[in-house]
Amino acid sequence: MGVKNLSHIVERLTSNGLAAETPAAVVQWGTAPQQRTAMGTLSDIAERAAGMEAPAVLVVGKVAALREELAWFERRPLFGRRIVVTRARAQASELCQQLEALGAEVVEMPTIRIEPPADWGPLDQAIEQLHTFHWVLFTSVNGVDGFFGRLALAGKDARALPRVAAIGPATAERLAVHGIRPTASPSGSRGGTRGGPHGTRITRGQARAVASRGGRAGDSSHWHRGRGCRGARG
Repeated sequence: MGVKNLSHIVERLTSNGLAAETPAAVVQWGTAPQQRTAMGTLSDIAERAAGMEAPAVLVVGKVAALREELAWFERRPLFGRRIVVTRARAQASELCQQLEALGAEVVEMPTIRIEPPADWGPLDQAIEQLHTFHWVLFTSVNGVDGFFGRLALAGKDARALPRVAAIGPATAERLAVHGIRPTASPSGSRGGTRGGPHGTRITRGQARAVASRGGRAGDSSHWHRGRGCRGARG
């Protein structure tokens, strides 16, 4: 519809028999996050829609009067909000879809990039010595992916793992993809003890452990070996 010709369109409709009181609406950017709607009748819709530009459609008739009942699109909790997602692009899709379903306009602007470490040696060595460890501690989804990728290259699978601990629900969910249910799922850490809802406690000096965790900028994963998970961070 030519928005600039709205007055002319309305005049033609009324001159051909439609009552001036007929409900009418102009919808700009329909189904998009920036959707705007002007409501009125044929007598005043041109005035109410002043300032609106293409793309737009004119809705005329009784259905236009049902907007308050049917306007679910603009009532979504994040409608009209623009949200910038800074996750790595490979991990942003699910979050972006959820935000868009809630009405947000999503802008992907990755500020980090997931890359393999420069040296896989420490992890490969730890995998070869898994039988000497009491625990494997995972603190991130990236840590899980990196670990199981190298585990497969070593010709091993989940059966080679000792007891497993996971920091955070997302990490535990990724482990479940590999058929692993963590013995401990700490929600956080305090002092020298890591504990979880399962009641398992991992104290400094208690056990020999290897930790697979998300790295700093420039690293995708970090691996640490020690007693009681010293140095392992979520």
